[in-house]
Amino acid sequence: MDPLAHTLAGAALARTRLGRGIPLAAGVLIAAANIPDLDVLAYVHGEDAALGCRRGPTHGPIGLLLLPPLVVAVALVIGKLRARELRPVAPIRRLLGLAYLGALSHPLLDLTNTYGVRLLSPLSERWSYGDTLFIVDPWLWLLLAAALVLTGRAGALPALGWALLATATSAAVLGAPVPAPAKLLWALAIAALALLRWRAGPHLRGRAARVAATLVAAAGLYVGAMFAGGRWARADVRAELVRRGVGPVEALMVGPLPADPFGREVVVQVPDGYLYGSHRAFASPRLRLGATLEPKASAVADPRVATALADPSVGGFVAWARFPFARVEEHPEGSSVHLLDARYLRVYPPPGRRFGMATVELRKPASPP
Repeated sequence: MDPLAHTLAGAALARTRLGRGIPLAAGVLIAAANIPDLDVLAYVHGEDAALGCRRGPTHGPIGLLLLPPLVVAVALVIGKLRARELRPVAPIRRLLGLAYLGALSHPLLDLTNTYGVRLLSPLSERWSYGDTLFIVDPWLWLLLAAALVLTGRAGALPALGWALLATATSAAVLGAPVPAPAKLLWALAIAALALLRWRAGPHLRGRAARVAATLVAAAGLYVGAMFAGGRWARADVRAELVRRGVGPVEALMVGPLPADPFGREVVVQVPDGYLYGSHRAFASPRLRLGATLEPKASAVADPRVATALADPSVGGFVAWARFPFARVEEHPEGSSVHLLDARYLRVYPPPGRRFGMATVELRKPASPP
């Protein structure tokens, strides 16, 4: 998931009874909920290195074992520096428990989307995919943020902060290609949340732990409902593929769409390549499947594609790709092999614009003298 979702998850957990009365609880939970993304530092070595490293060891058992104590140690140092009287800052055992909880929430949330996560890395590099939530899910934002907005401190400064967050997230949702009913529902929900904070703020702040726990549970129920809906849609797609005689199906993705609980994107891998489609719960027919077959990168006859796949400069992409395919672009000096993944790129930019997740440049051999 995106950093905002992880941050809101840690902060919302801190508002429940879990964090009540524990100094530094909020900071530890927020930092621990984000610490597995320490692997973004791999971008220093380029995008392919990042693809090879992302959602790997820091999201696996060794990272989850070692990183939470680091978070607590840093938090205690900062706490000691701020509390100059040098009294005990917080119970270390309870802070460690919160740190482990926050860190564990990270790969569990990452598991819900189509990007995937290597849950056992570095012991195993197998990717797992939940295909449950889009990587940026505004409804998850809303439920987790509500736990904070409704229980947060009164005053002009906190209100300004929440107003800025509401403005930024609303700009993202309203400007995104999501269904119009979703945009309307989002606007109404933001207005209702602001009104509730204004009219019932003191009452809700007096029951902060209970309100926060209720909204965290609601977020969990939402994720569970999306998971159940995704499993039903997947079973429905499989049954329809059998009925239409499509197959044999080697792999299948029935993945979420942004802010649309009732629509799914479909990628079907058959021996020769990929078929694209969509699934809508209340449409007729529910499954719409395109007729165009996208060849798998490994099945393309062009030797330049095989050469590109074997190039060490795209090793990270090859290890990460779930449904890889290729585009070959000719130019006077040779050709460019653009490697892509069918999970994300179904409409390609016009010629001249970068459209490959990984690109290998192949030079033409020099002409004999």
